[in-house]
Amino acid sequence: MTAPAPRPPIDVAAAVIIRGGEVLLARRVGGYLDGLWEFPGGKMEPGESAPAAAEREILEELHLHVRARARVLVLEHDYPDKRIRLHFVTCSLLPVPPAATPAHETGWFPPDRFPWAEFCPADQVAARHLPWTDLLT
Repeated sequence: MTAPAPRPPIDVAAAVIIRGGEVLLARRVGGYLDGLWEFPGGKMEPGESAPAAAEREILEELHLHVRARARVLVLEHDYPDKRIRLHFVTCSLLPVPPAATPAHETGWFPPDRFPWAEFCPADQVAARHLPWTDLLT
């Protein structure tokens, strides 16, 4: 018997937005992992860079204007039905009023007070590997 072919990963950009020592997280709405917290972001379009996708997704989902700075971590995570490749990108919040009310609940959390029990599994792994000492200074 042959092993099934590996699933190609879905590329996802995740924004790491820091303000005053706190990180912006968003709560998932509907679908898989409903109600869990995550670094905000979304699927990358074909040919789109992770920084461009992070900026686009944050504007689409949270109606916030950000400027992508640097990709700081890439990791792959297997869920029962798919494999994702998360590209974590640091972003600066721009001083532009939100375009509308966000479609997702958001919250600012210091890394030592992340909602671990309600965190998406892939985001838990990333949060433990992100270089917080460097990112918060």
